[in-house]
Amino acid sequence: MADVTFDVPDLLVRPIVGGSCCLTTAEVAITQEFWMLGGVEDSRVDADLGRVWARYDPDVTSAEALSIALAEIGYPATPSEAG
Repeated sequence: MADVTFDVPDLLVRPIVGGSCCLTTAEVAITQEFWMLGGVEDSRVDADLGRVWARYDPDVTSAEALSIALAEIGYPATPSEAG
């Protein structure tokens, strides 16, 4: 397993996503996106710090794929230096 932490500045301004009929938290949206991607064992979303952490199987997915998945749901991300 490998771990990655992403800086996701948009979490600071958009912790809630969706329209009036289907509001959800960014945490739920990100967790679902990672689940659909596959290979993610665990993840945490910290909207207060604008960070996402994930533990993933590098034989199944990659940090780059996770970053792309975040961008696809409106949360562009870069690997964090803080780890």
